[in-house]
Amino acid sequence: MSGLNPMSSARARDLLIGIAGGDRTAFDIFAREVTPFVHARVSRIIWDQAAAEDVTQVVMLKVWTGANRFNSGRGNAFAWLTTMCRNTAIDHCRVEQRHQRISDAAKESAEVLDDNVLDETLAAAERREVRIALASLNSSQRDAIQLAYFEGLTYVEVAERLGEPEGTVKARIRRGMIQLSRLLGETHVN
Repeated sequence: MSGLNPMSSARARDLLIGIAGGDRTAFDIFAREVTPFVHARVSRIIWDQAAAEDVTQVVMLKVWTGANRFNSGRGNAFAWLTTMCRNTAIDHCRVEQRHQRISDAAKESAEVLDDNVLDETLAAAERREVRIALASLNSSQRDAIQLAYFEGLTYVEVAERLGEPEGTVKARIRRGMIQLSRLLGETHVN
């Protein structure tokens, strides 16, 4: 018996042959003697002890269901078991990493979505406030401001469109903007 292995390779092989044939007693003996060995191998890869214990149980289940795949001609039982421990632990780590990446991406998406929703909500509220404030202006001020600021026309173009002198249009826009500033300033204070 090797210091690393809890039982001789020949005994492990014989128990695996029994397990492959469905011998529950052979499995109980095998599991009792090799579980600490399996846990030690798994713990070299998975440091979280609760996860290492779970993976150890998965390895032992794989022994029960897959003992018929053990081929003593390809290596000894402990080499087969060590490979199974390593592969199962690495598979577990890959799944955990994938879950973490998905979780991180979901959190990032939620934060971006939350930021976008907040920005859109604030912008909509501001647009609503501006529409309400614009509606409170007299029609000549409102029309001049809408043409200048929402349609992007120059003072000259606004004056031409409204059929008014440019100075009158400038004065209406200026008075309307002062009134809007007061109205929106009051809205933001409340």
